[in-house]
Amino acid sequence: MWIRRNLCGNIQRHRFRSCLSEHDLVPRISERVLGDTEATVVVRADKTVALQYIVYVMDAVNTINERDGTKHKLILATAPKEA
Repeated sequence: MWIRRNLCGNIQRHRFRSCLSEHDLVPRISERVLGDTEATVVVRADKTVALQYIVYVMDAVNTINERDGTKHKLILATAPKEA
């Protein structure tokens, strides 16, 4: 799942090109990990994305884990350091 903040301040999933608010993250991430107990959610973020938007995704994954008794993980991926 690729998530980034768009210009209007919402969170956008590139795969489906739809805007999400932080309140929509739990149900939408739940749909993607349904039936899996140890999925990995990869957040591919530009270095300019405000940390708060990453925290929204982390909180959503933690909420799903607590609610469903799952062990989903979150990885933050940024562009590699240029030489």
